[in-house]
Amino acid sequence: MNYEERKLSSLLPHMHLRGKDFEFKAIYPTGESEILLQVPQYDFVWQLICCPAGENVMPKGRKIQAIAHFDNWANNKANPDLTKAVRFREQNREEMIVDFFDVAVEAGVTERSLMQPPKKTTGD
Repeated sequence: MNYEERKLSSLLPHMHLRGKDFEFKAIYPTGESEILLQVPQYDFVWQLICCPAGENVMPKGRKIQAIAHFDNWANNKANPDLTKAVRFREQNREEMIVDFFDVAVEAGVTERSLMQPPKKTTGD
């Protein structure tokens, strides 16, 4: 792994009781995309950290996109109260979507260097 690469080491989707589905997708600088994790039937009780198989190296310019949906209908038995507006809150009866992911970098790479915007190359 060189300085410009970061290895994706884990993904963790998080929603509350109305969570329906969740997907992490990699978007490459070429415009191509790849599904990293797909949770078609999200369950609040089942929150696990998912570790991608193999060496999942993130090349420079790759973005991670999280896509999730909520189910606020009456047929969702986990829905605490479908008559109330859903707001972003930390309580389970309210709702949130948070996408956590971890990356590993080479020893010696500083936090400051990771936070720098990518340098533009000529021709962009």
